[in-house]
Amino acid sequence: MLARITGKIEKISPTSLWLEVAGIGVVYQVEITIPTFEAIKEAKTTTLFTYLYFKKEANSFSGVDLYGFISEKEKQVFELLISVSGIGPNTARIMLSAMSYNLVAQLIVEERVSDLAKIKGIGPKTVQRMILELKEKMSKQFVENLPENPLDIQNKFKEDALLALVQLGYQKSIVSKTLDAIDRNHPDEVNSSEFYIKMALKML
Repeated sequence: MLARITGKIEKISPTSLWLEVAGIGVVYQVEITIPTFEAIKEAKTTTLFTYLYFKKEANSFSGVDLYGFISEKEKQVFELLISVSGIGPNTARIMLSAMSYNLVAQLIVEERVSDLAKIKGIGPKTVQRMILELKEKMSKQFVENLPENPLDIQNKFKEDALLALVQLGYQKSIVSKTLDAIDRNHPDEVNSSEFYIKMALKML
């Protein structure tokens, strides 16, 4: 199993990167979270903790996806999330892009159903199952360095979307005004940083 990988970053976006591994002549496409992107976006080389996901269709193997994380704890939370029925790796990545791994753990431990259900692709029933299965497993080792207002999730979505769009080359002031317009026009629809990004790309 591929547990960790070190290499040269060939190209990077908020959701994935190409990593050239010296000595074997291979370039890996690695799916990443926004916190991981923010940590390595200026780097030339990086080491990521990795999870190799084997995709299946109709009970047959159909390919693999490689997910990478800047910290081992982020990877551990990812693995716990995908152990829950109804939560696939892409949904888990969306969760860990919308908020930090320790905030995900905090919300599960505190059984914050309504806040977790705001994340794209996760309904209340899945949240209830996730809390039931993971509350004990999400030990206090994952709950650390929380922001002063840990449940201000929409602002975190907005902040992550701003950072991602600026990295894509858009002017910060214009992006900020666009995100404010999304708040005004879609006050009840914002449920992830990806929603902000998708809507903003249509407007910019």
